[in-house]
Amino acid sequence: MCTSINTKILIEEKLCFLCVKATNNDLLKNFYSVLGKDIIFKQIIYILKIKIMPKVNSYQDISLVEREARKDYIDRHSPFIHCAEEAKAGEKFAVKVVMGNEYVHPDDFDHFIQSIKLFNGDLMVAEANFLPGVLGGKPGHAEVVFNIVPTKDLSLVAISHCTKHGLWQSDPKAVKVSE
Repeated sequence: MCTSINTKILIEEKLCFLCVKATNNDLLKNFYSVLGKDIIFKQIIYILKIKIMPKVNSYQDISLVEREARKDYIDRHSPFIHCAEEAKAGEKFAVKVVMGNEYVHPDDFDHFIQSIKLFNGDLMVAEANFLPGVLGGKPGHAEVVFNIVPTKDLSLVAISHCTKHGLWQSDPKAVKVSE
């Protein structure tokens, strides 16, 4: 008799969620063996999700980069924060985040900017999600204006997600908040 179960296995700090089909009740004893980094299962139906820390790319000064293709790649994926350097506590404060300065990003069904998130230190304060075609299916600069109400000094960082090239982080932007 076959029994379907969901099993969580922690291996080298990577949490793997596996949906497996057991052939007997001695699942842990007979179902798998761990050999170094390799896991051998008798019957794996489907690996649902692997949770690991994603790589986050950061902006580099493209004037120091020699290859034009590399400059294009770095600039069009990098979020840039545009806002005043001072704000008043308790009042609405506009923060504009634009993808790329000099180079535009594609807006294809399989390659587009999916999201832009704004953080104050470690705390996410705003998020915008996009669908393919938001720029009319043409390359452009995805952008969003977040209106936040600060109560103390800000250390803003924007993180964007490209569906093809992953996460990209802006340079930090300090904002002095006065009473």
